[in-house]
Amino acid sequence: MPYCGDGQVNQTSEECDANGQNGQVCAPPYGGSCDYCSDVCQNVHLTGPYCGDGIINGAEICDGQSGVPANYTCAQNCVLEYVPYCGDGLINDSEECDDGNTANGDGCSSICANEPAPAPITIVINEIMKDPAAVSDTNGEWFEVYN
Repeated sequence: MPYCGDGQVNQTSEECDANGQNGQVCAPPYGGSCDYCSDVCQNVHLTGPYCGDGIINGAEICDGQSGVPANYTCAQNCVLEYVPYCGDGLINDSEECDDGNTANGDGCSSICANEPAPAPITIVINEIMKDPAAVSDTNGEWFEVYN
C-alpha cells in the first residue's frame, strides 16, 4: 500500500516523497533559498537571510533601521553611510562654513552660513589722578584698563 515516505509520489495528496529524508529541513544560504520535502510529503520552500529583511545577518553592518546610529543611514548593500549635517565640523555641499556647532554669533550661523564680522569695539582708557600733590614720586597715580 502506498504511503508518504515510501520514496514514490503515488498519492494525490503527495507533492514529493524523499523516502527517509522527508521532514529534514534544509538551511538556505545568505541571499539564497532551498526546498525540502516535509514529513507529510509537501514541498517546502525556505528563503535565507538577505540584505533588506530587517535583521542584521552575516557581514551586514545594518539592515533597515536596525543598527543605524544618529547621522547615518543604511544603504541598499547593508553598510552604514554618513549623512552630513550642519554642525558636524565638515563643510558640505550647501554650507558656507561649519565650525562644529550650531551657535549663532561665532562667525558661522546655526544654518552654516557665514556671519558678518562683529563691529570693532572701542575702548576708552582714562587716567585718573585725583590729587597729584598727594604722591611723592614724579609719575603720579594711574591705572590701566585692558580688554
